[in-house]
Formats: sequence, structure tokens, C-alpha cells
Amino acid sequence: MSELTKKYKFIDIFLAGYSYIVGTGIITILPLIIGKAKGNTWLAFLFGGIISIFTGLSYAKLNLEIPSNDAEYSWIIKSFTTENDEKENNKKYKRVKLLSTIIIYAVMFFGIAMNSTLSVSIVKLLKKSFVNPEMSNNKLNGLILGIPVLINIFLSKYTSVLNNSVSVFTTIGLVTVVLFGLFKNKIYGNKLEKIFGGDGNKFLFEKDNSFINLFMGVFLTIYTYNGFQSIVQMSEEAKDKSDIPKAMIGSVSVSIFMYIAVAISIISIFGVSNSSKKLAPIVDIFSEYKPGLTKIIYLIVVIPAFTNLLLSMMSRSRLLKKLSELKLAPSIFKEVKIDSPIYSVLLVGVVSYFLTLIGGNSKNNPIETLASISNIFAFFVFFCINIAVIYKHNKDKNNANNTTSANNTTSANNTTSANNTTSANNTTSANNTPKDEGRIIKFLRNTYPFYGIFGAVFSFIFIILFSKDFINK
Repeated sequence: MSELTKKYKFIDIFLAGYSYIVGTGIITILPLIIGKAKGNTWLAFLFGGIISIFTGLSYAKLNLEIPSNDAEYSWIIKSFTTENDEKENNKKYKRVKLLSTIIIYAVMFFGIAMNSTLSVSIVKLLKKSFVNPEMSNNKLNGLILGIPVLINIFLSKYTSVLNNSVSVFTTIGLVTVVLFGLFKNKIYGNKLEKIFGGDGNKFLFEKDNSFINLFMGVFLTIYTYNGFQSIVQMSEEAKDKSDIPKAMIGSVSVSIFMYIAVAISIISIFGVSNSSKKLAPIVDIFSEYKPGLTKIIYLIVVIPAFTNLLLSMMSRSRLLKKLSELKLAPSIFKEVKIDSPIYSVLLVGVVSYFLTLIGGNSKNNPIETLASISNIFAFFVFFCINIAVIYKHNKDKNNANNTTSANNTTSANNTTSANNTTSANNTTSANNTPKDEGRIIKFLRNTYPFYGIFGAVFSFIFIILFSKDFINK
């Protein structure tokens, strides 16, 4: 058996995308972002969100036109080649196919790197609260990654329900953080002077903060937005494939507002300096208010992280299954048992664990190291996708112009026949186009993909600057 059932509605897909984005990433990466962007952290999240939306629109357009679980692989091939190239299996088609294979494995790798980053983050949170600090990180990472693997194998049908519940729970927590920031004087009272960093609350273009630091902050925010593109691996299980692009853009947009509000609240309470030094400032907001609840709060924070791991492993395992069907991976990985690609899930879990060993041996902050590895691969993929959407649009436009020209020539010879053909084509087009597609779908269908240009430019800049920075470290 190798078929997956169509079981996901729009709300399931939207909340999956939202959960990919909003989770432990914001909790553990936030201090690093504040350390780079300082009081301009809200700007870093805004710019990072806008850049993510540019690429998200490219993903959405390609997924709308070429819906498939193998996503980037099919998109690159069909964007840069024609049906004739495929039939002839010419040099151009072989080169593009090789590029597609490299890209899809890069997608797989940065998804696994995200799993490893999440696991390392959870270890830090658990050691801060419940687990003995002397306990082996390797054993903890094995346990943390093993639980989502088992759930994905034996309880995969409950993953969506669990995710939806945790998404609501996480959102309530983040909204509460924002409220603490708004009413900090009433909530903390005399404690505020003690917990506040004393370094001021500057939220607009700090003079002592260079542009390059803001740029580095933006780079790190991309990690917190990363994951929106992973829901394309749910295409074959979506009841309505048009829900994929709508959920993708919607989840990023909601996350931007949430991140900006949370960043401003954190800095307004702790200040820039204190916020950047904390392991999880979002948790400390609550622990400063009720110190006795610290351990419980840390445990509660870990729950969204496990949900992220569940979703990420589900996404990567579905992708590996598709690669197996395309004969780009061993055939064993396409087998589905207990409504789950069991061998794919196991491999994703094992490789994620081995990557935690690499990150754990890093001389720098292991979370920052793994996040940087993930981002570099992500931006390589983003660059290729943004270029593909532009190329495909221009190719389709040229093909349409050539077809129109050919139809006009035919019309001169046989006007009646051409009119009938045009009428038939219009009728067919009307029948094939959904009547209630919504604004996002209409925008993607009818607008030139200018977002692909911006997405490609930003992706290229980030690849160059931060590959160099990563190598120097």
C-alpha cells in the first residue's frame, strides 16, 4: 500500500502552517535576534516576514499550478523545461532534473536541520526546569526525537487534532505575553525596576545599532518563519488543493503580527540587554510574575515544540515517500503501513538525531549553529523557487502569445471554425475555473510575479553574506 487518504480541510492546513512557524523557534531564537537587532527587533521580524511572504507567494503560485507532494522537484522541472524536452530526454532536461534533485534533497536537509534545532532547544528548556543538568544531551535528544517518531508511526491520524489543539494553546500563551507587556506596570508593580534591564526601550532605528546587525537579525528571523513552505507536502492529503496556497500566505501573515507584538512586549519588560541574555524570555515573563510556577511554565512551553517535531517529521517523511515514488530514493520508503510511511519516518528521525551530535559539538551556540545551517540551505531553495516562478510565468506568457498568433492565422482562413473553437475554449475555461477562488488565488493567477524578483534578490544576498559568516565561525 502506498496511497495517502485525503483528510485535511483548510483549517487543518492553516493551523499546520501556523504551528510550523509559531512554536519553540520564537522562544529559543528570540534572544539571539534581540542580541543582533537590539531595539530594532520588531523591524527585523517585519522585514523577515515580508521577505518570507515574497517567497511564500512564489511557493503558493507554483503549488496552485503544479500541486504535488514532491513540490520543489516538479516545480523546477516543469518551470524550466517543456513537454518536448521531457519526451526527448535531452541535455537540457537532464541538467534541470539534476538541479531539481539537488534542490529537493536540500529541502529535505534543512527540514531535518530544523528538527535537530528543535530537539536541542527542548533539551535546554528541560535542563532549565525538570531534568538533571548533568544528564547526557545525546540521551535526551534521542528520547525527544524518538517520541514524535513513534506518534507519527502509530498515531498519525491524531496528529492533526493534536496540532490544532496546541496551536490554539500556543496562541493564547503569546497573546498573554503581549498583554503582560501592555499592562506591565500593573502586573509587576514594584518588581519592574528589579527585572528591567535599565538600558532603555528604543524601538525605532537605534543610532548605536548598525544596519548590518539589523540585517543579521532579519536573517535569524527567517528561521522563526521557516516551515510555512512545508505544508505543500500535504497537497496529496488536502481535500481542496486550493487551500494549500491560501493557508500558506495566511499562516505567515498572522505570524508577522504575533511576532512583532511579542518582541516589543519582551523588550519593554526586560530591556534589550537582559532579553538577549535569557534562555527563554517568554517563559521568564511568567516566572517573574509567579516564581513558583517556573517549572510548570517551562513544561508547558515544551509542548508546542513536540508538536512542531510531529508536524516536521510528518512533512519530511511524506516528501521522502514521494522521492521514493520518483525513484530518487530506495523503494522501501514509499511503503505505507498503519496509514503512515513508516520507514520514511524512521529515517528522518535517525538523521535528525545524528545532526544534533554535530550541533552539540559546535564551539558556538548549538541552536544558532543549527539554525544557520538550516537557513543557508533554505535560502538556496528559496532563490531557485523565486527564479522558477518568474521563468515559468514568462514561458507561459510566450506560449500563450504564440497560441494566440496561431489562432489568428487560422481565423483568417476559417473564421467560423475559429469562433466556434474560441467559444468552446472559453466555455471550457469557465468550467475549469472555480467560481469562488478568493482574492489570493485570483491575485496569484492574474498578477505578474514581482514577488519572485524581490524574493530571489534577498535570498541571494543572504546566501552570500551568511555563508561567508558561517565559514568564518
